[in-house]
Amino acid sequence: MISDVLHDAGDEIRRYMNEMPEVYVNHRQRIKLLLDDMDTLRIQLDTPPGDHPTVEQ
Repeated sequence: MISDVLHDAGDEIRRYMNEMPEVYVNHRQRIKLLLDDMDTLRIQLDTPPGDHPTVEQ
């Protein structure tokens, strides 16, 4: 499932950012926004229809 892939990718990105925080210092805020979007989509995909409002992009 895509939600599983998003979860695993998010975990890997967070692990990498914690282990080597100096590598992407200039992109940290953008990466955080990406992770937030990934988490939001993952939650939406894991929530049955009708249990959450539709988020418009």
